[in-house]
Amino acid sequence: SETGSSGMSSTEVSVGINGKLHEIGTYDGSCNEVKTGQVGVLNEKANDNEISRIQCWFAGAGDEVGIFKNGDKITIRAGKLGEGSAEDPPFRGNFKTILEIK
Repeated sequence: SETGSSGMSSTEVSVGINGKLHEIGTYDGSCNEVKTGQVGVLNEKANDNEISRIQCWFAGAGDEVGIFKNGDKITIRAGKLGEGSAEDPPFRGNFKTILEIK
């Protein structure tokens, strides 16, 4: 993690799979790994086939990087997180595939 001139921290996220490091990107806030069986910042459970995930959070919103195993393929997807409000429920979604490894 690093803190920029605006005071917002950012974290570079990498994923190690089969001995190879894959640079995923830089996300706002502090990041933490949420393993299978654990709940994340929004008290949500893992998706089907999700091996692990990294959640990055700053000021009520953030990003999630999920690592999924589908047969012999590993898929890494990134999505958005939001804590919601009195009118709107918490949000976790808009996942897009950013890397597939066979």
